[in-house]
Amino acid sequence: MQSQLKSFEELHSALAEFIAIQSVAGNSRENKRAVHFVASHLQELGFDVRIKGGELLEQPVIVAKRPSTNSERKVVLYGHYDVAEPGDPDFWASGTPYVLQSRGGRLYGRGVADNKGTLLTRIMALRGLIRAGESLPEMLFLIQGKEEVNVPCPETLDIFRREVAHYEADLFVDETGFNDLDDGSAIMFLWSKRGKPVKDSVGSDYLAMAGLDRIEWRHLNKLNGGENCPFLNALPADALYVGFGPNDRLHQIHRPNESLSQDLLEKHYFDFYRFMSAYAQQ
Repeated sequence: MQSQLKSFEELHSALAEFIAIQSVAGNSRENKRAVHFVASHLQELGFDVRIKGGELLEQPVIVAKRPSTNSERKVVLYGHYDVAEPGDPDFWASGTPYVLQSRGGRLYGRGVADNKGTLLTRIMALRGLIRAGESLPEMLFLIQGKEEVNVPCPETLDIFRREVAHYEADLFVDETGFNDLDDGSAIMFLWSKRGKPVKDSVGSDYLAMAGLDRIEWRHLNKLNGGENCPFLNALPADALYVGFGPNDRLHQIHRPNESLSQDLLEKHYFDFYRFMSAYAQQ
């Protein structure tokens, strides 16, 4: 599998380009650049990409679909390309929030932890799976452009609900997840609107797919609450929610000096690679 990544520099170079795009609320030009960046990467992987809500939103939703490869499974993936305002550059150690920098084993830059680092790493992992000829489920990728605006966005919610209602997937994967700084364990978040599944083996199966360490039966905390998150709101009652990723308590999202562990980001490439391949064969 290591050969599929080729080198971490490939991801690092693309991430530096992505971080340099200042996709904050109200910056129409930069958000258009972010949409083009993400859409181009997905189209290269065979996704059919549509931009939804452009007539209503300056930060539209990217809706991307790709048929399965030797699989009968379906999965919905979620992410967002917008980032929080960086604030005063003087509060950043680098003084440059939109320049990706590496220091002490961590990558710094606005959006690296929320959500550009994980989003791009997953796209790169899908590229690796395709290059290797691995099985893949049918995928619906919903990538929000107004996640950081801190107010309800009914247009985005309507798009998510309509897309999910017609897709009939059983599994929904959130934008990221966390690693415990105290014991180093990688956490998988599992949740359903109907509550915890009766069989604990359900969680064990998904934990094994990604090669993670422990389960927490809840969804990730959302700044605006679950009802205002279009992804959580659109989940069917019987669907299973999964969240896992490279974040830790040092990430500083929404604050100066946002960062991710370089090792954990690289690890997430392989965790996501394993998970998508295993789910396709389930």
